[in-house]
Amino acid sequence: MRQNTRTRIQLSFTEIFYNCCFASANFLSVFLQSLGIGAGQIGLITALTNGMNIVSQPFWGAVSDRIRSVRRSFILCIGLSGICALGIPLLARYGSSRLPMMALLVFLYFFIMPANMLVEMWLVRVNANPRLQISYGSVRIWASIGFALMNLAYVPLLRRLPVRSVYYFYAVFALCAALAAHSVPEGAEACAHRDAPRMRFRDMQFRRILTYGVVSYLVFEILFQIPFGWSNSYTVYVLNELGLASTSFGAFTFLSGAFEVPMLLLCRRLIRRRGLAAMLVASSMLFVAQYALYAFGHGLPVLVVCQAFKGFAYAIYVTCRHQYIYEIAPRGLEGSTQAVVNAAYAGVNILSAALGGYLLQAIGVRSFFALNAGIQLLAGLFLLGSRRIAGRR
Repeated sequence: MRQNTRTRIQLSFTEIFYNCCFASANFLSVFLQSLGIGAGQIGLITALTNGMNIVSQPFWGAVSDRIRSVRRSFILCIGLSGICALGIPLLARYGSSRLPMMALLVFLYFFIMPANMLVEMWLVRVNANPRLQISYGSVRIWASIGFALMNLAYVPLLRRLPVRSVYYFYAVFALCAALAAHSVPEGAEACAHRDAPRMRFRDMQFRRILTYGVVSYLVFEILFQIPFGWSNSYTVYVLNELGLASTSFGAFTFLSGAFEVPMLLLCRRLIRRRGLAAMLVASSMLFVAQYALYAFGHGLPVLVVCQAFKGFAYAIYVTCRHQYIYEIAPRGLEGSTQAVVNAAYAGVNILSAALGGYLLQAIGVRSFFALNAGIQLLAGLFLLGSRRIAGRR
């Protein structure tokens, strides 16, 4: 029991440090805005980062399946991301051209999103191991706390420091996350096939991934991620629409992260009662409410309520998503299935991200988020319908 407690603490510190990295990377739009880059160009850069995700997530997912170690894959991934992040503010400040800085910024996403995928898969496998007695929520809650507090810390920090400094902080926290993950015992992954021999890439039967359950979930994920990605990239424009400074973005992100905490505590009980699919639909409906309030609401209280909806919705989504994919994935290809899902929606997001900034400029902030609400509603209804069809098969 003492060993399990120690492992839980080590995993919790890994999540705290990694999500401090994620909070820093979350300032991408604010950073680009500080350089005088417009919404349309921000959309194009976001599209390029999604293009990088298409390559990176299947690569790192397959690597984790091949070497049978999500932990070691995560350490390598987050460590390399820290090296990339360190170069971005240096090039932004001293580079005679922005092109090398932009290239490095895009390349950073070869590691950011795969690292997130790997740490979530790690927690799902820990949760699935009855010997460890460590629930997903008991560790994931610290990710939300770390993410929220780091966003709050950036509010006073960015009043004194340039926005590019978020990438210096990223590099420091990436090193801390890698060291914390290295301290976790190798056996804490709890992979069902941990003792199996390593597989060659050509022996991994990737066609086994394309089952009805995986494909239908993939369609839902694509529909879900388009408004989700747009919202993350352009929420700063909602703040500007209401007369708030871009640097206040961290305060509202703190609120959404703080609201994740109570929902993470409740999620395990709700999943037992309602099931993973029903909770994913509920998450989608909460996001619909958030986007609709952005589109039609007015005043500071509405923004606060939106952060509550976002926090509740994201806590449900992140808890259920990885467990759901783990359940429907073919055995031995859990990492690859997760990576294929992530890469597919990243491919769609290339187009949506490239068009998002120009679409926002063309139709306005309010209409843009009304469109987000409509697409998100379609995502929830599709998952609900696909589950009903699957029940009749």
